[in-house]
Amino acid sequence: MAFRVQGNLAMKENVNRNVYRKKTQTIVNRKKAISAPEKLLYLVSIIMCVVIAGFVIFKNAQIYETNTKMQQISIEIQQLEKENKNLKLEVRKMEDPKRLIEYAESLNFVLTDEANVLQISPTTNHSETTEDIAYID
Repeated sequence: MAFRVQGNLAMKENVNRNVYRKKTQTIVNRKKAISAPEKLLYLVSIIMCVVIAGFVIFKNAQIYETNTKMQQISIEIQQLEKENKNLKLEVRKMEDPKRLIEYAESLNFVLTDEANVLQISPTTNHSETTEDIAYID
């Protein structure tokens, strides 16, 4: 009769309200907890990763420090090279014969001819005294 009632609005549909539904149970599969050896393995692997990362960071810090020192030393070397060039230039100016003659004249030295000049070379024999050296007048 239900098939005749479905399209007819004049008739009341008999609906059986006491329909029993079969209850379905859902089975929940829970994951087993991580075992103790597995936890220990994870812990050791994490500790190893942290130690390796720390070692890498430490080595990078040492490399950075060494590079910084090298840069400071190279800057210092450049400054010393400039200073050496300036000092060499100053030595050339000081060794100039014209300047030496002018400086000697300012100290009241007299220029002599080469015949009266006596050159004494240093000796390795220490037994000589000042009396053994001959002076030319």
